[in-house]
Amino acid sequence: MFVTILGYIAGTITTASFFPQLIKIYRNKKADEISITMYSIITLGMIMWIIYGVYLNSYPIIIANSISTLATLLIMIFSIKYGKR
Repeated sequence: MFVTILGYIAGTITTASFFPQLIKIYRNKKADEISITMYSIITLGMIMWIIYGVYLNSYPIIIANSISTLATLLIMIFSIKYGKR
């Protein structure tokens, strides 16, 4: 039980790390310095974590990486939309 709680806490903290960048891009409508390549690699890794989490039937891994993947996809979409003009 403790390990599962630890997994949820770790997933929440890791997932939360993407939101300041997402909010900043959305508020400023500017994303000149965002690396699409970096976020693409991170997204690919998180998709692999989701697959691994499904294999292990680990909800902390699945939930955290699903939300993080959504956040990185939004960052990439906003980067394309608000990037260099």
